[in-house]
Amino acid sequence: MKKAILAPLLVAGFSVAATKAAFWFASLPVIELSSKQKCVVLVLGYPTERGANFSPVERFRVKAGVQIYRKHQCSKLILSGAAVRNEHVEADSMAVLAKSLGVPTENMVLERNARSTWENVGCTAPLVASVDRVLVVSDSLHAKRAARYACRQDSRLCDKFLGAGVAPSSDFAFFWSIPAAANELRIFLRDLLLYRSGATENAPRCSSEEASSHNTRRITSGSL
Repeated sequence: MKKAILAPLLVAGFSVAATKAAFWFASLPVIELSSKQKCVVLVLGYPTERGANFSPVERFRVKAGVQIYRKHQCSKLILSGAAVRNEHVEADSMAVLAKSLGVPTENMVLERNARSTWENVGCTAPLVASVDRVLVVSDSLHAKRAARYACRQDSRLCDKFLGAGVAPSSDFAFFWSIPAAANELRIFLRDLLLYRSGATENAPRCSSEEASSHNTRRITSGSL
């Protein structure tokens, strides 16, 4: 009887510890920018719940993005995401959250076309040609994947797009962190087996590139 109770507890404890370690490791190394480097922050979207209620993950990402934006004194906060799961455009919802945290509207850039992490970076890349560093914010594992995607899309973006993710707090340990970490492992293995082996081609960088020119504003050196 004791073994039957102990085994699930050990598995749960190991899962939580392994997940926290994975997120912590992915948050390294700590990003350091010189005073001469121009930076922007890119926050990866997450669906707003029905009824226009902000999800905990959405709040987490925007709060982390605003913290990174202020820490490095970046010029713009880019909020990326289309209406993927319901009628709410992720970029617009995140802008409401960012404004409530004190970010001026003129310092936000809304990218409303991306429908995936791959497109978050693909639709954003044309907007940041004059920027030295794009700090990608989400949870640390997800942010690393986005930076990896940018590098895969264009080798010139390898040093520009940097994963600046944040390890989730223990509040997320059971209902979100463990499934999120497992999903990142699944996607990493999929990418390794399919894309690196050449078994399938990469998707278009931004499936709505024509619409992007109308729904976003390019960041120019004069706007930094």
